[in-house]
Amino acid sequence: MKTALVTGANGFIGSHLLEALCREKIHVRCLVRNTSDLRWIQHLNIEVIHADLGNIDTLLKPVQDSNMIFHLAGATKAFDQKAFHAANVVATKNLLEAALSNQSNLKRFLFVSSQAASGPSQDGTPVKESDASHPLTLYGKSKLDAERVVLSYADRLPVTIARPPSVFGPRDRDMLKIFKAIKFGTKPVLGWKPQYASFIFVEDLVNGLIQAAESDQSIGKTYFLATEQKINLEHFNNIVAEVMGKKAFKIHIPIWMFAAIALIREAVSRITHKPDIINWDKVKEFRERFWICDSSQAGKEIQFKPSYDLNTAIKRTYDWYVQQGWL
Repeated sequence: MKTALVTGANGFIGSHLLEALCREKIHVRCLVRNTSDLRWIQHLNIEVIHADLGNIDTLLKPVQDSNMIFHLAGATKAFDQKAFHAANVVATKNLLEAALSNQSNLKRFLFVSSQAASGPSQDGTPVKESDASHPLTLYGKSKLDAERVVLSYADRLPVTIARPPSVFGPRDRDMLKIFKAIKFGTKPVLGWKPQYASFIFVEDLVNGLIQAAESDQSIGKTYFLATEQKINLEHFNNIVAEVMGKKAFKIHIPIWMFAAIALIREAVSRITHKPDIINWDKVKEFRERFWICDSSQAGKEIQFKPSYDLNTAIKRTYDWYVQQGWL
């Protein structure tokens, strides 16, 4: 039986990956903190290991005899570059160093990066893996730095990088905000110019990650994975409203207003010592019009093909929110 080690296993994406790996009859080791919330994975037949990605000594045992390593853990919010670097770059390097002790058994080290590492499209053409990267935020820069660390091990380890765009699905709280706004009859739109983004349904993503980890073609490669490569954000909201059976009115939120809110929340977060996802970096991201990527290379090389159309994926997400009482 194959053995897969997964970091960030208890999170939104990680918990879905664990379920998919278990369906594939793969023995799963979950690397989590002592304080981690295991609500989404406690029902699974898995091996839970408590370790610290900041301490390489705690990683040496978990990597032993692991055939695949899926590295999802990392920070999406932090106060400064140093904190992002520690969580996203140093932690990744530590895991790679530990993996070197298991070279004979390891078939793949798959690093889950982010579209933020590449940055947005400047002209409305979906970004490809071969395009130069221009991350806008501290988070995006740290993920790009982590990618470079991963690729620096390519002569010693079989590495692969995945760059998902906006991920949504059951258990996701970020997209929940859109559903809640529409439930109350509003469809918020930032600014006045149309904005476009790529999306991936979480089940499509985890299937793509497993395909990438098992394909010989993907060694040393980076892939974008998307369910929908280019969609108008207003159209996305319309689909959500249609699925929910709600009539909602479009409300334009000026960029300056969002910026003011972000600055206030960033100031509060520094006073409370709790990083907030809404900050000035988020303003940099939201004022861009084209957060779009091209996943055709993954289709050609690892046969990645989304299983869900956007309407079905949104419907599955909405139904789950309702069942859980989140809406």
